[in-house]
Amino acid sequence: MRSASFRRPYSAWLAAGLAVLAPASVWWWTATADLRPYLLLQGAPLVLIPLWQARGQTPLAERAAFGFAILLYVAAKIAELGDHAIYEALGAISGHTLKHLLAAAASVVIAASLVARLSTASQPRCRPHHIRRRMFPW
Repeated sequence: MRSASFRRPYSAWLAAGLAVLAPASVWWWTATADLRPYLLLQGAPLVLIPLWQARGQTPLAERAAFGFAILLYVAAKIAELGDHAIYEALGAISGHTLKHLLAAAASVVIAASLVARLSTASQPRCRPHHIRRRMFPW
């Protein structure tokens, strides 16, 4: 997200660093029972992505899509916390299963937003007047 918004040379290094920190935070959690680094990596994008989008002047439709995806992600985390209670209430589906469905839905929202951005970017912005007249005579 940051790389797409700012196109800075250090964005690739930031992404690589985060890719290393994610499994390191899980290792730290298992070695010390300290969840703070893991929770920081889980929660920071919920705040940073909207801030980066606002600073990078991301189009409103894309910001709304990411906002909806973040809401789905938060709902997935809540479902994960209520795993047993959800299973007892619904009987057919657990909170863990619901977590995966909601997280997948968040991924679909983000992917659809990126596909829409790419398809819009690949279309010509303005057609010559004579082509427009032939296609749309009105």
